[in-house]
Amino acid sequence: MSDETIKKKSNNIVHILIGDFNLISNGHIDRTPLQHISKPKIFNDLKAMGLIDSYRKLNKEVPGNTYHREGVSTRIDQIWISENISNNLMNFSITPSTFITYSDHNIITLTMDYTWPGKSLAKNVIRNSKYVNNYVFRK
Repeated sequence: MSDETIKKKSNNIVHILIGDFNLISNGHIDRTPLQHISKPKIFNDLKAMGLIDSYRKLNKEVPGNTYHREGVSTRIDQIWISENISNNLMNFSITPSTFITYSDHNIITLTMDYTWPGKSLAKNVIRNSKYVNNYVFRK
């Protein structure tokens, strides 16, 4: 989706982009040991599309590494959200996956206040997920 398309969308539209980016935005804070790395273009593109890094919004200077391998830790698993819901952020947690998924990636969880002026993110966004609808709302 182009940045113009996203910018033209109503404030009622919420974009949440989650994934393993295999890239870091800032080698001085998103990597241990620290290393100067040029910021990949994708992060500038995401910002130009009106998206923000939810972890960085809540944790300005905390590394928050999500991937560990051979003495290097990085924050490559990220959740980017529409700027218009950035004030709804409550907490971002990083949980070690050992004995849960046996992955070399930690589990990232974003907690948000799902009420929005006159709207409910839960109704409009969360309930549209088959997994959430089948698992959470039927338990």
